Amino acid sequence: MDLEIISFCFGENRYMFCCSIEDVTFVFDCGIETHLDINTSLVDKESQNSNTHSPSRILEIIDWGKVDFILISSFEQVDLLPFITENTGFNGKIYVTEPTKEYTRHSLEEKVLIKNNCPVNSAFVISKAAEINNSQLYSSPMIFSEDSENEFGIGLDAISRCVDKLVIVNFNSVIYPKSQLKIYCKSAGYAIGSANWNVVYKNKKIAFLGSSSITKGLHPLEFDTSIFDGADICLFSSIQSIRSDSLGTSAVKSLSQISTQSVSSLRNGGVVIVVTKPFGITYDIMQSIYKHCQSINLSEFQFWFISPVSKKTISLGNIMGEWLSKSNQQGLYVPEYPFCNKSLERKGLLHYFSSVEELAFQPQQNSGCVIFVSPEDMFSILFLVSFYSKKPDSLLVFTDESKRQEISSIFAIPQSLQVQVFETDTRLTSHEFANVFSSSSASTVLLPSSALPDFKRYTNKNYSRLVSSESTEVKWYSHLENFKIRLSDDLMAPIQISKDITNGKRKVYSNDYEYVYNIDGEVVLGESGYTLIPQSSDAKKSGIFMDTIPILDFEDTNQQNNGNLVRLRAQVDKLVEGYDKSSEEKKGEKLKIRLVSDFGSILINISFQKVLFKSDSEYSYFSLMKALDR
Repeated sequence: MDLEIISFCFGENRYMFCCSIEDVTFVFDCGIETHLDINTSLVDKESQNSNTHSPSRILEIIDWGKVDFILISSFEQVDLLPFITENTGFNGKIYVTEPTKEYTRHSLEEKVLIKNNCPVNSAFVISKAAEINNSQLYSSPMIFSEDSENEFGIGLDAISRCVDKLVIVNFNSVIYPKSQLKIYCKSAGYAIGSANWNVVYKNKKIAFLGSSSITKGLHPLEFDTSIFDGADICLFSSIQSIRSDSLGTSAVKSLSQISTQSVSSLRNGGVVIVVTKPFGITYDIMQSIYKHCQSINLSEFQFWFISPVSKKTISLGNIMGEWLSKSNQQGLYVPEYPFCNKSLERKGLLHYFSSVEELAFQPQQNSGCVIFVSPEDMFSILFLVSFYSKKPDSLLVFTDESKRQEISSIFAIPQSLQVQVFETDTRLTSHEFANVFSSSSASTVLLPSSALPDFKRYTNKNYSRLVSSESTEVKWYSHLENFKIRLSDDLMAPIQISKDITNGKRKVYSNDYEYVYNIDGEVVLGESGYTLIPQSSDAKKSGIFMDTIPILDFEDTNQQNNGNLVRLRAQVDKLVEGYDKSSEEKKGEKLKIRLVSDFGSILINISFQKVLFKSDSEYSYFSLMKALDR
């Protein structure tokens, strides 16, 4: 049995994986960098269309009609979803948590709404910015496409249809998309509702980890380490690159620096512009600045958000209590909200603007204001930079260096405006990976090749084994790579009975095999499998089920008193045709049943720990084998 994976890597934090195991095909995450059609004149349109990252090229690689389901880790990995639901033959289910579903809607809508809200008279905004600065602000001419839809016609209606198809899953719940397949949802600790996934197929467990975080003191529910329990293979899709010789800058330290610098600027009468999306780490940035102001008894300042979805997304944080960190959950039991936006709204200190056009005709705040602007909204950033660049003590804050470089390549940021970059990326670093993965016993771990330079101290010389566990093989993947991992096959046996004990109730499941042997023997039950001990040999054979046909057709034990195994009594007549039930003996939770005929007999003993079966003739042997094989 092989696990086959095609990896799609669109930068350090956007990815997609198409996975196949026998007749099961599924996709993990659908992230891709998408941008508005705002480009400098230096962009080569022809080369841009031939890019291997374009949605049309990606969709052609996968046979979406054969994809059974899609797993989504967070709202950052959803940009391809509308393309898939609108333009392919995909008919499966898309599993997400409830917060991820809501943030997916707003994240996708923001891109379209910003593009639609870009004013037709964009020349006015540009000319006004130039007038304010009395200079040429831009590094090259800007081109804006008025077409509000892309090559696939993805607009708000398509996004709405896409989001309506998302199926909500809760943390620690189990879903059963196909026979012999179970999926578990675990907290990733990265954002509200961000999830990691365990896929269990024929007792083989694979852990799929998206953007994950173990950073303490932030708002999302903490990382669930049980994702590694019993996992045979672990796939990490996103590892944060270390940009210095240190072990990485703590996001908590960056938050402290942002609040310190912001408060300093506000006290001196400046305006703070923070380029960040209106969800995710923004909750913590807003909270950090607000609490810093309170701690030094500083007069409360204005908070502005410029995004067409910010009013909805900022409000979501206070109604997602069960998805927040344990410390934030405790705040739900006192008369206050987890985040400060409600308090700011009551005091008239929080305002929302949907677009640059709305902002341009509003009275501008000259001092004492923190403005959060979406990195997608280039025109709003341009206007703010132009307006406040000559305002003393004003501050422009980026939470991502790559975003600063992107914006700087489109227009020149005046030197009169103080610019600071504080990285707030909370994804696992190589050092944090080594810590959290130390408890795993997985035989194989898959990591992005972009992170390979940071793993020198954690792997052997050829990067193929972990130093902490030489039994764990390391495989590195890159964009458009197709590779297979062999999953060890267990020996086939005639029967598999797995036992789960919950609240004193016992559940029993049975599944068929392709063939039967060693008809005389003993089945010893385990937590997640069985051991067959043939009477003719001292050797033990272990295995997992191979088919979906019930062997003994057990009834649902959930509806039976105490969930006893003795309900086999009602089904035993279905086992073999031509046999008469000659005796049945029940003692407590033990049951003995004998089937007899003129040609032989079959004896079945059922107890709490095991099932014994025995045939006394060749006819009985083949009759029982036929029954087990049907």
